[in-house]
Amino acid sequence: MRRTVSDDRLFGRSGADTGPAFLSTPRAHTACQREFERICTALVDEASRALQTDGHRAPDVRRAPSRCVVQGRGAALTVAWICGASASVDSGELLAILWSGAIAERGDPIPERRAQRPTAPPVALWEATLRPVAGDASSWAWQAPDGLPHSSPDLASHLAQRLVERLRATSSPAPT
Repeated sequence: MRRTVSDDRLFGRSGADTGPAFLSTPRAHTACQREFERICTALVDEASRALQTDGHRAPDVRRAPSRCVVQGRGAALTVAWICGASASVDSGELLAILWSGAIAERGDPIPERRAQRPTAPPVALWEATLRPVAGDASSWAWQAPDGLPHSSPDLASHLAQRLVERLRATSSPAPT
């Protein structure tokens, strides 16, 4: 079988150039999906635990493959994976936004009641855009344009803290 330089790069054989950076490979998609799930799961768990400890009710959670909305009374946090122009993970971004107001209200089964309750539109209070940085799946981190990289659990903890602080400031505990 005849080998070429491109075969060596594809299969990672010898040489200084071992092919494309990890984030532009198909394996990065699996790692990105896993890390996004880790962020969403940790965010929901930490926010729920902190709020229930204070006597507040657990937040409402809406999940989709590339989006998570954690809604409490008076504030919400959205986390979304935004694909770039190309299909590679390298061109995508993680967007986190803290909102004042309701983003994902539960639907009322009686539509007439919904029309009677005027709701103020949500207002974005804070947002962060982070890019993935990784040499391989085990070294995955998220980095803001002007900041240090954060692991997925650290980022989730930071986001949960922001949401819980806002919810504590805007709502009173649920009646017991």
